[in-house]
Amino acid sequence: METGEQRFWRLFAGYEKLVTEESFAIESRNPDYLGDIIAKKETILQTLVDSGASLLEKLRQSPQFNKRMTSLVDCQQENLSHIQEGQEKARKQLGDLEAGIFRARGFRKKYILVSVGESRAGVRFRA
Repeated sequence: METGEQRFWRLFAGYEKLVTEESFAIESRNPDYLGDIIAKKETILQTLVDSGASLLEKLRQSPQFNKRMTSLVDCQQENLSHIQEGQEKARKQLGDLEAGIFRARGFRKKYILVSVGESRAGVRFRA
């Protein structure tokens, strides 16, 4: 039978693994996989909080826990930074795309106005 502390450490190791997989998903630009990982992390985190609340004071005094927690937090902050950079690039690309669409619509409108004006003036278009 697994003790509460053993369960906590098993879940914590699973969470650490998911954070590593999250880094990979971010680097490989795989949003579907990233979404799955984030959902799993939320589930494990809630279970960790629920099961580890009674152990927290003891865990805070553990150098092993503190070291692993520091490493975990650093990795998650790095992941967040990469996600924010990706979002900023996506926003810029979206802005560039919207500007391109606006220019294309302007060209289309000018082309239609010129075409209609020339056809009314009796100018034949060449194919």
